[in-house]
Amino acid sequence: MTITNQQLFAKAAEMTANYLGCPKENLALDTDLISEYYMDSLDLVDLGIEIEKTFPVELSDDASSHIRTMEDIVVLVQAALNASLAERTETISQLLTLSYNDSSFDSSIVTTGRRGSTS
Repeated sequence: MTITNQQLFAKAAEMTANYLGCPKENLALDTDLISEYYMDSLDLVDLGIEIEKTFPVELSDDASSHIRTMEDIVVLVQAALNASLAERTETISQLLTLSYNDSSFDSSIVTTGRRGSTS
């Protein structure tokens, strides 16, 4: 399932509005969270934690320090989602490579999701 930037923004706006205690309608992609909402570095760390709770991503320790606008949140989450997908794809590829090279591996699990089933 692919999530669009518009969907990401809608969810990020809802999350940020809840954090700031403001209506989500007040937030646009170009909303400057630092100057308009007086967020400081501790607020940004808290917002990073909220991002991790809201989206299925893990951010680096300094990722939240790069947030200034709502667009920054969308870009950060999209990049983290893409990295997560790439990591999962690589892990699956490695497992399949190892599995097919292991004669004791039941490959029917990969194709059917069930052991010993070929249909």
